Amino acid sequence: EGIDHVVSLMVRKTSEDMKAALEAMAAWLEPVAEQLQACTDPTATSLHDRLRTALGHLRLGSISYKPGEVLAVDGVSIFMGVNTAIGHLRKEQPAAFGVDLGQMIGPLSFLSLPSTSIGSEGSGAGGGGGGGGGS
Repeated sequence: EGIDHVVSLMVRKTSEDMKAALEAMAAWLEPVAEQLQACTDPTATSLHDRLRTALGHLRLGSISYKPGEVLAVDGVSIFMGVNTAIGHLRKEQPAAFGVDLGQMIGPLSFLSLPSTSIGSEGSGAGGGGGGGGGS
């Protein structure tokens, strides 16, 4: 499912839907992590590892959510990033959306990996740090 599905979940503004949206966003970004893993550029390994960490937090992290006020993953606020990214997506500004996605999930890539994701990369858990805007 694509980014439109992620946005449709986010705009429902329930904790359950927001958690599902973040998990769906991680799944949507998974092919990027796969491409980075296959890439031979010397910087790709570091980017891959960071993206895997960030995706792990989106999938398994502790979510704090209060509609219109707070959206944080493992203590990192992504509230403004999500709102800005959704705005750019709706205005059909994909480049700005991508930057937003990177800025939004980038800080998650510097956190320790959620303990439940270690060793479960093959099951779709794990994370990396990369990306920018949300929905």
